[in-house]
Amino acid sequence: METRAKEAREQLRTLSQSSLNTVKFLETIQQMFNEMNKLISEIREKCSMNPTILDDNDTYTLKINVLLLLNNNSPAMHSGSVHSSKCGYNIGISVAMETDEQGNHRYVHVSFMICRGDYDAILYWPFSYPITISLVDLSGGSNHIFHSIQPDSQAEIFQRPLSTANMPYQISRFCSAEKLAETDSNYVRDGNMFVRLHVDFTETDQFPCQSNKL
Repeated sequence: METRAKEAREQLRTLSQSSLNTVKFLETIQQMFNEMNKLISEIREKCSMNPTILDDNDTYTLKINVLLLLNNNSPAMHSGSVHSSKCGYNIGISVAMETDEQGNHRYVHVSFMICRGDYDAILYWPFSYPITISLVDLSGGSNHIFHSIQPDSQAEIFQRPLSTANMPYQISRFCSAEKLAETDSNYVRDGNMFVRLHVDFTETDQFPCQSNKL
C-alpha cells in the first residue's frame, strides 16, 4: 500500500513538473510573438515615415515662433532630421537664445549638426560641402543675416558620425534679440521668423550621389 502511494506521489510530481514546463514554454512563445509584433510595428512605422528632405535648391527652412523663442524658459527649437535626399546625409539645425557674460544682452544662438544616417556607408566623408545659415529678410529685400560654414576636413564635427550625432557646430551671437523685438522688424512676420539652411553641393569636385533627388 505504501509503495503504491509513493508511486502515485511520484506520478503527480512528474505531471506537475510537466505542466509547469508547458506553461513556461507557452509563455516563451507568447513573448516571442509579442516581440515579433513590436518589431513589425517599428518597421511599418519607419517605412511610413516621410523624412524632411532639402528642396530642389538644396535648402531647408525652419519656421520659429518668436515669442516662444524669446521666452526665458523656452527650450531650443529643433529642425529634426533633415536629409539631403532619400539616401543622403542626415543633418539638422537648432535655434536657442543665449545671454552675454554680463547678462545685459541676449542673442540668437544657432547650431548645425551632422547625425548618423542609414546610408552613411555610401556617402563621401568627411562632409565637405559649404553651408550657409540665414535669418531671412521678410521685407522683400536681401538683407539676410547669415553665417557661412566652410567645413574643416580635420574637425570631428564633419566626420562620419560614430554615435547618434556629432558635436554641433556652434554659431554664437548669430543675431541680437533686439532685432526680433523691433515693432517693424524685417525678420518677423505674423509672429514668426524663418531660419534657412542651404548646402552648396556645387563647391566641390566630389559631386555626391545623394544630390540626385530620388
